[in-house]
Amino acid sequence: MIKYFLTTAFLFLITYYSSSQVGRNVIYSYTRDDLKIILHDSTILDCTKFIPEAQTPDEKFPVIVFLHGLGGSKEDVIPYAEDYTRYGYYTFAYSMRGQGNSTGRSNLISSLEMKDLLHVISYIKEENIINPERIALMGSSQGGVLALMAACNGAGVRCIVADLSSPEFASSWLENGCIKMSLLWSVSMDSIQVRFNPGVKKFREWIFSNQRDKYDSLLSYLPKERDFGDKIDDLNCHVLLSNAWQDKYFNADDVLKASESIPQPFRLYFGAVQGHGSDTTGDENDYRSMSTTKWLEYWLYDIPDGINDTNKFIFASSVEPVNYHHWSYIRDSSIVFPPVNTNNLRLYFHPGSRLSFEPLEREDTVSFLNDVEDKSITMEEAVYREFSGGEFDKKFIKDYIYFETAPIDNDITLLGTPKVNIVYSSSANICQFNFQIWEVTPDGGMNFVTRINYTDRKCYPHTKKEKWIRGEASSHIFKKGNRIRVYVTNLDNGPYDSFLGKNPFVLPVLKRAKNLIYTGSSQATYLEMPVR
Repeated sequence: MIKYFLTTAFLFLITYYSSSQVGRNVIYSYTRDDLKIILHDSTILDCTKFIPEAQTPDEKFPVIVFLHGLGGSKEDVIPYAEDYTRYGYYTFAYSMRGQGNSTGRSNLISSLEMKDLLHVISYIKEENIINPERIALMGSSQGGVLALMAACNGAGVRCIVADLSSPEFASSWLENGCIKMSLLWSVSMDSIQVRFNPGVKKFREWIFSNQRDKYDSLLSYLPKERDFGDKIDDLNCHVLLSNAWQDKYFNADDVLKASESIPQPFRLYFGAVQGHGSDTTGDENDYRSMSTTKWLEYWLYDIPDGINDTNKFIFASSVEPVNYHHWSYIRDSSIVFPPVNTNNLRLYFHPGSRLSFEPLEREDTVSFLNDVEDKSITMEEAVYREFSGGEFDKKFIKDYIYFETAPIDNDITLLGTPKVNIVYSSSANICQFNFQIWEVTPDGGMNFVTRINYTDRKCYPHTKKEKWIRGEASSHIFKKGNRIRVYVTNLDNGPYDSFLGKNPFVLPVLKRAKNLIYTGSSQATYLEMPVR
């Protein structure tokens, strides 16, 4: 059967402080109230609120609304809500439409769910015991997206804390003509986890189709009522956002671009955030938990604990050593990102598997096959077989070429979004180029850094084209003496990925083709990375 998306990946992923770690030292008794909220379309939201007992007659409490991930429910966030209530926060959790014990149908993280959240906020503001000027929204993935979306649409809250979110998340699933595996997993979730409306179910049919117009339909309909990058300059609250460089769902570059338009005080963290297939470390989790607590204390309780004295951009760079397939991390900060001393480094593709700081002085090409041996293979079959096993390998053969630098003379730190200027042609009317960036140690050890994916769905056979492609944002330190290697492949999976397994990052093209990359001096293919 088709492998459905792992529940834990879209559940509540922010690492919050437990009750013993919340910074305020006043302990409150509290009560729990389970209730239902009926929405305009008769959808019933299953809700729970925790209410501290006032210690003075006129005490009013700040509010935290906890928002769960796709396929989850209020039960995932209730332990965190209860913890915070002990320290003087009125907290509220609810199961979103089509999830948990709430009724209705999910529209896959859209303005519909955002309007539900606005309704919940309006309900909370009617409570006599709360301070309506001190409300926070807190969530991850689906919860983080909706918190940010609501804040851009007049939610009237004081601050938000959001993990693994993006204002362009729907377009991120379809970057550069590709379809991410994570989109298919999301719309294929079991009805026990999330009950979608018919429109979302249609997305799954289009993904499995080999027809070009179905991708065009995805590109047209999926971002509608979901992407909200054009609303970022309407943010009316203070935002703390955390994203992972290795996110298998959303490109952190979207948040980096959006940061240029955020009008209010903000803090952005990029690096090791657990969830969506990314690495994390205990130190980074502790740092982010501390930052979350300080952010809430500052904006909800006016506690001056230094959170506003730090740089706006906090970033953790992956670096050797690698332990159990996970990078180590070094944290840094900057007023802007990339930092002001960042320059663009170009690495040119040469024949003979060379990656050079200098362009080739003659015209040449390299090629690889999109080796589809059996034209009858369908995407549904490939997904069913998880892109592996004897039957799949007989029908679709992975092919690749690679390019590698000489040992580098000094540390090189990638800071931001790598790009490829590709000059190419293909024998088919659809083709795909997947670039994987790796670091190679002197003893031959290889560790994955980031990727760039491109599918040309309007390719003219045997016609040379040039395209500028952005990749997945990252911050990584390539160590002196190591090599940088770039694979170009027709199937973007790797030898080890605990999240994707044998599944590719983006769905492959199931049409046989010979794909050429031009490496000549007049039109060079090269990798460009912001580095220092």
